[in-house]
Amino acid sequence: MGTLDINKQIKRHWEKYTIKEVGFINNTRFHPSRQKFVDYVILNHINSIVEIGAGELIEYSSIKEQNPDIKYGVIDISDVFLDYCRREHPTIDVFQCPIEKYSSDRQFDLVYAMSVIEHLGDVESAICNMSHISREFYYVLFKWKNSEEELVPNLSKRQCRECKKDKLKIKKYKETREKTKRVIKKCSKEIIRYKNEITKYISKITHASETVQYKSKIVQYKNKITQCENKIAKYRNEVTQYKDEIMK
Repeated sequence: MGTLDINKQIKRHWEKYTIKEVGFINNTRFHPSRQKFVDYVILNHINSIVEIGAGELIEYSSIKEQNPDIKYGVIDISDVFLDYCRREHPTIDVFQCPIEKYSSDRQFDLVYAMSVIEHLGDVESAICNMSHISREFYYVLFKWKNSEEELVPNLSKRQCRECKKDKLKIKKYKETREKTKRVIKKCSKEIIRYKNEITKYISKITHASETVQYKSKIVQYKNKITQCENKIAKYRNEVTQYKDEIMK
């Protein structure tokens, strides 16, 4: 999938988002790094920041309380977030484009992003553009393996690619897990039906002449039950394999 397709996919995903309705976005327990970033900005007297991926501007609101003169810009592709930004924070500079396509000459003291770059198709171009906007990065890279956030002052392409790979593994794991649930549900119903058919044929065996005919049917249904059980085992094994890959 090309970079353009990925950006369209990301845009479609976030266009479904409703501001203030996803609790974990604003939950500091899930994202303790946010406060660390705010503290860093205030402590180091950062006067201008551009944020990649506007979101709900949680960090900006906290910084603004302590530094009303802060110059802030956002780069995003989502109409939902940018409309919210223009409406609630009209003094912020808005750049509606993918980070790898950003071409303004505007410079900032610091570029900030939280788990954004590793989602993109062209990680190298994104990081290259970040370096043109500012000499200093402040990046939050979410580590899926240990469910922790890592503050990354000098973001590398390798770190983003590794994190992107982790997320693809998790996506595949979730897809396989959901498919397995559907397979188990379908096969379980079929197993019950086959067992009922076996019971029915056993009850029909009243004469020796019927034994061979009905036993043949019973064997067929037992084979089908085995096939269903094998199918369930196969998908369960795949789920386990993907889970093991994530935990490596």
